[in-house]
Amino acid sequence: MFSHKGLPGHQDIPKQLLSHLEKYHPESLKVPNEWSFKQPVGRWENYAQQVPPEQS
Repeated sequence: MFSHKGLPGHQDIPKQLLSHLEKYHPESLKVPNEWSFKQPVGRWENYAQQVPPEQS
């Protein structure tokens, strides 16, 4: 598996990427007010939640 230790701050984001984020996605550079923690769901559980059962 791959792991990513994250970036310590905005100064470590490449300048070209940071400029793009600031222009088109500034909300992604802000810390969220609250973090909605959800238990991870597997592929089939997710499918079962999103797709209604077939009618026979």
